[in-house]
Amino acid sequence: MSRSVGPARPKPLGPPSFQFFRVIFALVAREMSTRYPRGSGGYLWAIATPVLTIMVMSVAFSLLLRKPSLGHSFLLFFATGYLPFHMYTAMVNGVMSAVKYNRPLLQYPAVTPIDTILARAILIFLTEILITTIILTGIIYQAQTPVNLDPLPMAQALLSAAFLGFGAGCMNTVVMAFIPTWERLWPVLTAPLFILSGILFVYEQVPPPFRDWLWYNPLAHLVGRMRSGVFGAYPAYWTNMLYVIGFAAVPMLVGLYLVRRHKSVLINPKF
Repeated sequence: MSRSVGPARPKPLGPPSFQFFRVIFALVAREMSTRYPRGSGGYLWAIATPVLTIMVMSVAFSLLLRKPSLGHSFLLFFATGYLPFHMYTAMVNGVMSAVKYNRPLLQYPAVTPIDTILARAILIFLTEILITTIILTGIIYQAQTPVNLDPLPMAQALLSAAFLGFGAGCMNTVVMAFIPTWERLWPVLTAPLFILSGILFVYEQVPPPFRDWLWYNPLAHLVGRMRSGVFGAYPAYWTNMLYVIGFAAVPMLVGLYLVRRHKSVLINPKF
């Protein structure tokens, strides 16, 4: 009497194998050579873009206001708001397009969509940390501004910004597989965040009830925490990193689950 064979059970999840790390390392190296080619300036152009943005906005800021809301340097004030925001946007845009631009590699059994996402996220995070270090060091040295740096709040802001961007990017990866126009809609829908995240002002300057609404924007918490690490006199008591992490964890977990579940759609999209 033959025994009926049921559906194959998925293999239990275990610790990452050596092959997994080899694949991630190879993908990071490939991403570095394609995203930052030597012929086009590579890392120099990646650093020049935020530097130019900070300089232009700071000059415009100084023409409108006599002094920044914190400190005495418009460059430093704007940079402390823009850099965590740039970490977030770079992570979102990079992660959500990782599968699309590495789709030919997904034909190999050893490479999965999650591998391409993790590899790009690692490269973007390391690049943004380098950019932040260079820009803040240059501004503080050039402006001769006395600061009382606290590395802990700065690290919390940058790590949380990367985590938040990674979560949104994972979710967008799956949405793009079913709604291709989402790649164009996302920048339009999130464009107001540049104004609503407190890059150009401090949270305390916003009058109620708008201040209460602004609190629910996790990016505002990141900007406030970053500035509390640079400007010692600014405590940013209202920021809550647990709220930011919780806000990011849901789309990240759901996004990674859907990436694994719809692996075949990501590899061979219908559109």
